[in-house]
Amino acid sequence: MATPLQPEEPVPYGYPYSEHPPPAPPPTPPAGYWQPAPRRTVPSSRAKLSVLFGVVGLFLPYVGAVLGIAAVVTGHQARKEIRTGPYRGYNTAALGLVLGYVTLLGQLVMLLR
Repeated sequence: MATPLQPEEPVPYGYPYSEHPPPAPPPTPPAGYWQPAPRRTVPSSRAKLSVLFGVVGLFLPYVGAVLGIAAVVTGHQARKEIRTGPYRGYNTAALGLVLGYVTLLGQLVMLLR
């Protein structure tokens, strides 16, 4: 009979709560087989900023020119970031670019009137 401080039989290291080892990971396919591309799960914050600058720039006279330039610059940076990194949001970056160019065009028309 074991005392309260000593267990009756020792617990194997790594399996303190069950009698079975953890399941093995799934096998990897042999080299040369097609592997799916990793998913792009992180949204690009520059693409979101580009859309924000473009939308706000549409409604602010004179300051909109600076925001339109910022929307265009961050939109191009976002597209490059998305092409080369693990980011998603290519359409959002394109929307920011369009809004930035429309903002710049609107500011130019407003200044020339």
